[in-house]
Amino acid sequence: ADNKARGFNMEMSGRDWGTNVEQYLLSLKDVSAQYRQSVEITELHYRLFHFWKHERLIRTEEQEKFIDAFMQSPLLQLDPATCSFFPRQTLLTIRMIYCFLKNDTQQAFEWCQQVLDLWTANPAIQKDQPIRYIAAYTNYFSNCLRIKRYDLIDKYLQNADTGFMAGNETAKAAWFVLVSNFTLIVLEEQGDADKLLEALPPILTGLKQHEQRLKQIDVVMLRYNALM
Repeated sequence: ADNKARGFNMEMSGRDWGTNVEQYLLSLKDVSAQYRQSVEITELHYRLFHFWKHERLIRTEEQEKFIDAFMQSPLLQLDPATCSFFPRQTLLTIRMIYCFLKNDTQQAFEWCQQVLDLWTANPAIQKDQPIRYIAAYTNYFSNCLRIKRYDLIDKYLQNADTGFMAGNETAKAAWFVLVSNFTLIVLEEQGDADKLLEALPPILTGLKQHEQRLKQIDVVMLRYNALM
């Protein structure tokens, strides 16, 4: 860092001082503009998420007009593919929520698939933000349950690359909860009593191992699913 600073200072003191300063300031303005855009997209997400949590579905013509107008926000017209990772994820999630409000479960699933694909294509961010990555899996599996695509849950559980959790015991505990809960739910939905009974002992053993790193609500829900 010191070498970079000295190099920058040498550039600043050279004959191209004015050009260098201008380029540096322009880069700062660009970073600032990107950050401001990211914050504004996040704010839109929170507003729509709040509406979704309270209403679940669009039920009146007035609500439909409000949400359709909301989705016309200039920032929501951006192509997600042109944005950096987190604004892109948020834009995709907003589209997913909008489809849920419209009761279009299949299209909501398609947007959710794109969110998970984005995460799986960025291993460095997975390792830096493992809990958010696991949350993306949770959302995806929940969507799979809505459209009864139990095969996709099995596929991802069998093939997921868990290297992102290396050395992170909290992430390992969160992944254990995800795998255990959805394994039990899928087997229950499929009515496979034999596999369900087979799955219980290792899950209960794992719960004892990870319990100290889990939120109490996660422990309660996992025990509830195990007793269903």
